[in-house]
Amino acid sequence: MAFIEINSYRYNYAGFGTDVSGATPLDKQEREYALDIEHLSVERGEMVLLIGHSGCGKTTFLRRLAGEKGLRGEEQGEIVNDAKSYGYVWQEPGAQMVCDKVEHEIVFGMENHSFTPEKMYRRLAEMTAFFGLEQIVHKNVYELSAGQQQKVSIAGAVAMNPDLLLLDEPTGMLDPVAAEDLIGLVEKIRDELGTTIVIAEQRAGSLMRKADRIVYMEDGKVLCNTTPEELYRLSEEQKGKLYPYMSEPMAIAIKNEATAEVYLNNRELRNWFEKQDDAATEVIQNLNITNKYEKSKIECIISAREIYYYYKKTSGYAVKDCSFELQKGSVTCLVGGNGSGKTTLAQLLAGLMKPTSGKVKYTGITKSDIAYLPSDPRYLFEEIIDKSVGERKWIAINKIFEKDASVYILDEPTAGLDPERKEKFADAITEKKSTGKTILIITHDMEFAAKTADCISMMYDGRVVATDSVGAFLAENTFFTTELRRVIRSPHF
Repeated sequence: MAFIEINSYRYNYAGFGTDVSGATPLDKQEREYALDIEHLSVERGEMVLLIGHSGCGKTTFLRRLAGEKGLRGEEQGEIVNDAKSYGYVWQEPGAQMVCDKVEHEIVFGMENHSFTPEKMYRRLAEMTAFFGLEQIVHKNVYELSAGQQQKVSIAGAVAMNPDLLLLDEPTGMLDPVAAEDLIGLVEKIRDELGTTIVIAEQRAGSLMRKADRIVYMEDGKVLCNTTPEELYRLSEEQKGKLYPYMSEPMAIAIKNEATAEVYLNNRELRNWFEKQDDAATEVIQNLNITNKYEKSKIECIISAREIYYYYKKTSGYAVKDCSFELQKGSVTCLVGGNGSGKTTLAQLLAGLMKPTSGKVKYTGITKSDIAYLPSDPRYLFEEIIDKSVGERKWIAINKIFEKDASVYILDEPTAGLDPERKEKFADAITEKKSTGKTILIITHDMEFAAKTADCISMMYDGRVVATDSVGAFLAENTFFTTELRRVIRSPHF
């Protein structure tokens, strides 16, 4: 028998769809079950990737694998899980944290399981080195960015040396470099520790190549269960469902009948593109993003001049000697590493905080003309608290766009959004811009930035260090660029 075996399993939360016998309607939702899985198995030591639209059942599936207590619902069928221990990292790691200091958070699970102090601190030292947490291990948890919290939560889970590791959108709040690093660490956990990993993800480009199996879910059901090597052999209908989750170069290659030997290896993929005229044409069209940014010709609506801000004097400046201009009627994306100061700057620009020194200036607007969406909108709109992260974000985006503001400042709005909703969000941004609205988006999603922005600004160490047109920005960067740009770096293109 497999490490995890699922047969004829149905699950419903209380008040969702029908009861598990299928007899009693509980509400008017078209979908009957939160989970309706005929068969699925996971072998020991596998990394299984779960993909599918927001609300399709990925998080519910992880929660059932974790055997979470306190879930109100009914189930039918069986999940046979041989894991003796598990680690489960939520989509929103901040909501999972219970300690004040990073080091305390990492050892919290071990304390609850009565590890000796010597063993705890040995594991703490290992996790700090393995996850690269040396610079933040003595910080307060509230000082961390969402991405840093994500890494700390995973470190705490891995410190317990679990048989089964469950990760819900682990790269959603990470910058491109940190996301690739984390995926590499997850690979090492699988390969070196033999840990079985089930990971739900919307930013699935790299994982589509590195997972052992890919499971596509829709409305609580498993519609496709395949391997990276078999992707190009799938039916056109199945490929159509999976294309939005693939990296763009991988999708282009498979559409042009490339085999696994090509699309699973970046070197082979690069060589393949150089030999394919049709594929090359599509690449060139996607890479040649129009230069829409001409700084001298656009009026500035919000500006910051040499501003500084600290949360505590002892923790240093989160933003320092920072100058920035937001152009009226433009869509600007603000990118940078986790902890570089993006959220702090956004809140200062929105007038939610006052700089320690320096000044934020508004031209033709007041603070009341600015609509701000935080990265965690749960407490902004009460009705979204019991939704999945992707659903929360989507509802919050729609609600914030209902406001007739002059400026919209959105912090990580695409984290957790499925590809279909990203497309709709991009259309909504275009519509807002057409009416003269100004939009600032803090994001780690370079593909989305490439599609929607007029210009991209980059933060480093509390400062905005670069602003350029989308095309120029992506062409000159090595890591903060699209996956297509990273693969295709030949002068031929």
